[in-house]
Amino acid sequence: MKVLFVYPNISGHEAPHQGLMALSGYLKQAGHETALVDFTFGDSQVRQLTRAVKFNPDMVAFTSTSGLFRFSVEFAGLLKERLKVPIIFGGSHATIAPDKVIAQDAIDMLCINEGEEAMAELLSRIEAGEDYRDIRNLWVKKDGQVYRNPVRPLIADLDSLPYPDFDLFDMERYLSVRNGTFHMITSRGCPFPCSYCINFELQRIQGQKGKDYLRKHSVDYIIGLISYVKARYPINMLAFEDDLFTMFEDWLSDFADKYRNAFPGLPFYCNHRIGNKDEKVFRYLKDAGCVHVQMGIEAGDEYIRKNVLKRYMSDEQIIRSFELAREMGLSRSSYNIIGSPHETIDQIRKTISLNERVQPDDMGISIFCPYPGTKLYKLCIEEGLIEPDFEVPCQHRSVVVLNYPEEKKRQIKKMKKIFRYEVYKRHNLRKALIFLFFDSFYDVFAAVRRKIPMGLKTTLHQIYAALTSH
Repeated sequence: MKVLFVYPNISGHEAPHQGLMALSGYLKQAGHETALVDFTFGDSQVRQLTRAVKFNPDMVAFTSTSGLFRFSVEFAGLLKERLKVPIIFGGSHATIAPDKVIAQDAIDMLCINEGEEAMAELLSRIEAGEDYRDIRNLWVKKDGQVYRNPVRPLIADLDSLPYPDFDLFDMERYLSVRNGTFHMITSRGCPFPCSYCINFELQRIQGQKGKDYLRKHSVDYIIGLISYVKARYPINMLAFEDDLFTMFEDWLSDFADKYRNAFPGLPFYCNHRIGNKDEKVFRYLKDAGCVHVQMGIEAGDEYIRKNVLKRYMSDEQIIRSFELAREMGLSRSSYNIIGSPHETIDQIRKTISLNERVQPDDMGISIFCPYPGTKLYKLCIEEGLIEPDFEVPCQHRSVVVLNYPEEKKRQIKKMKKIFRYEVYKRHNLRKALIFLFFDSFYDVFAAVRRKIPMGLKTTLHQIYAALTSH
């Protein structure tokens, strides 16, 4: 069968979708044909609709986050009018808000959590003319009824999966705009209970927790995958997107040895959870060829960090992690959330102060937004900070969505604009002023980003990196 995937990425973030590539690889191995409609680079709905009709699929499969859901439904309606084929939604939003998703007229089915086995079974049954209303992981809308099926166990052996179908995406285009950086993952799942993240809810839905939920490819599989990718594409850097790339010490030690020998001179960066055997981890990373680690501070006030965000780490642990990474010769970036429930402006200033103390090489600053299914989403509804029918906006990291007084909203937006300037101004005024310029005009850049020609966008990325790297 022919399956058309839709990546409704109008966010401005240029990275291919790992889940779609994995699913396409699995379905191709089962004998199906796949194609992609990708909105990342600014193509219009009319142009993408033309491509979809030309491919003439037997089924359309969307992935969607909460912030992209409204746009996804709009385009699904256009496809439904022209193609008259079943439309299935998957991804995080379908998993955590299935009742809202299946209620949409254009959507015939949804898939909860992992889609490989469920989609393959669905296509097989459709081809055979068999009933498919009872397939686990799927909700099926048929003849005015919704059939809500239980979930199936997660795929325990990730090495049993074929390599992702990287060719589903225009990989050369992605590599060009990201200066040769190739994104991949080595694991699935995160067992930690952060209240702003959907992973805790995904564990509840799945009924699997801890190590049963966090699964990782073997080192040999990943080394083989990198060799496969390196032979096909011009790669200058690897980016491991795993939430917990450094979680398992034995795995990381083995990876460091094999990566260093197999790919000398190929740098990479990854995420690291603060307080997880930092000194050993950073040594392994440095030995392997890692050049940069990304770590979550999230909040500078310990009460907000621990009691609101459920991030159980101290200021001392954060400071020590950043110091150790610097001593090991790794550049560092921090993730930060401002405007969380119960957080005051003075507490936001403490987040700035903690970043000033550790002096990361770069920072990500997001304004808090409650995602459906999370603990903080429920708290925000209970406290009247959002309405029960709240929908996550596309650019949710840069707008204040909570029902705060207007003055507090204004202050939060101001704090986001001056955050990096305040962190660097006493240590590197040139860098501080460059960030102040970019952050002051962030909304303008975000509005036009998808419309910028690829060549110019690549040049702008290079200029930005050069200006902010010292």
